[in-house]
Amino acid sequence: MDILTPLLSPVGKALYLDSATMQKTRGSVAKVRVQIDITKERPQHVWMGFSEKDPSLGKWQIIEFEDVPFYCLYCKHQGHIMGECPLKERDDEIKKRKEGETNRKIQEKQQNHNPRSNQQQEDDQGKSQPNRNNKEKGPAEEDTTHKEELKLKRKTKTNKRSRTKV
Repeated sequence: MDILTPLLSPVGKALYLDSATMQKTRGSVAKVRVQIDITKERPQHVWMGFSEKDPSLGKWQIIEFEDVPFYCLYCKHQGHIMGECPLKERDDEIKKRKEGETNRKIQEKQQNHNPRSNQQQEDDQGKSQPNRNNKEKGPAEEDTTHKEELKLKRKTKTNKRSRTKV
């Protein structure tokens, strides 16, 4: 117990050894009952130094935990882990719902700030641009075509006059 207690100090407080470890009948494995804090992360290995003079001599020994209860760091209850926590799932759903509502409210505010809807803006853009496929013309287009026709008539009159003079 005197040797194992300092080795296991990073893990927790050593309480007692199992009978095989006490009687030294099993030399490859030591089973120790250790009091641990389940709210903290457990180390996966400990350093076993073979010489106090040379700290580089030694090896990392893997720790195997047996019968450690599941503990949820989110709700602080035993019996499940954080990935399976029903409170966390519920809180995540509520958070998503609230985010969706705030996004919707922001979009509504933007639409209320601009009183004309996107559909109205698209309709207005379609009206301002002439539709070349349609034979109907807007008032501005009718004026330009009428002016062009008058210019053509004047040119033909001057051409006829010039022909008669020749």
